[in-house]
Amino acid sequence: MGTKSHSRKRLKNELAAVGKEIDERIVKLEKMPTAGKQGYIEMKKIIANQQVLAEAKFRKSLMSSGDEVWNFAWENVWEAFKEFQSKATAETKQNYGGLESCLRAKQSYLQAALKVPEMFVDQVWTEVWTAVWNVVWGVNDEYKRRVTAELVQADKELQSLLAKQLVLQTELEELLKSGN
Repeated sequence: MGTKSHSRKRLKNELAAVGKEIDERIVKLEKMPTAGKQGYIEMKKIIANQQVLAEAKFRKSLMSSGDEVWNFAWENVWEAFKEFQSKATAETKQNYGGLESCLRAKQSYLQAALKVPEMFVDQVWTEVWTAVWNVVWGVNDEYKRRVTAELVQADKELQSLLAKQLVLQTELEELLKSGN
């Protein structure tokens, strides 16, 4: 008789542990897409606001060379990045951790590829901000791919836990039936 009560207790403890793991996976599955979406909205808003403010100054300025516009545009890009870093949650910073390196790479690439001194100021402005938005979208796409892979993995783990839970419940029911 002691063996059956020990087995019941063990099965109940295992079921409780599996149930807790299942709950944790479900919370994780529910939280992941929402957190990333909120971070992306936050990032877009900061960059868009900085672009609007900078563009107003740019349009009122007397900048006449591509180099002036290039420097001004990138100063504002980096200001937006600093603001994002200061306002974003730790989770958002982690989710979009590649933003800075991608922006720096794009800035270097464009600097080598474009003949900024020979370009019209509006061309330089457009090239910089188009590149920045392409980076932002690319970083977000990368985040979405990563989250999708994590969601698939978490779903597999959840399915495995549910199967384990079913086996444990069946064992416990059989043990309870045999005890009657």
